[in-house]
Amino acid sequence: MTFKVEYVLDRFPVLSQTFISDEIYYLLKLKNIEIEIFSLNRSDEDVLHERVSEILDDVTVNYLRSPGARTKIGILLKRFLSNPIKTINQLY
Repeated sequence: MTFKVEYVLDRFPVLSQTFISDEIYYLLKLKNIEIEIFSLNRSDEDVLHERVSEILDDVTVNYLRSPGARTKIGILLKRFLSNPIKTINQLY
């Protein structure tokens, strides 16, 4: 069974998000974890957390400025609003 973890962030990757970067890094060490990040904006920082390059190789990052990400968020939101318990259970 694969577990899916989704993050919704204002901006990614950002140096100040060391907790989130570390959490994602260690979750990726576990087997059967799929991580998807939804970021409202792209980071414009030149300096990033040291683990970010490793994280970006193994996760899907969707920026809301891209049409594909907006579609995925819309589908997830529509599912959640119609049946929140079922949607939450499907994430596990």
